[in-house]
Amino acid sequence: MASLLPVMWLGRRLMANKPADLKVVPVLNEVMGLLLALEARWAGQGRRLPFGTSLIAVARRD
Repeated sequence: MASLLPVMWLGRRLMANKPADLKVVPVLNEVMGLLLALEARWAGQGRRLPFGTSLIAVARRD
């Protein structure tokens, strides 16, 4: 998830003192999916990424 690190860093800085209220934005979700697909392809070719992040999601159905 190296390609998402700058976005995650900025989001954490902007939302530092706000409660977590997450909503899925379809267009943004597609863009992030494409970035992760490119990263997976890069890693699948045996290339290494110099940095990265981990993401764990917990969801519930309303």
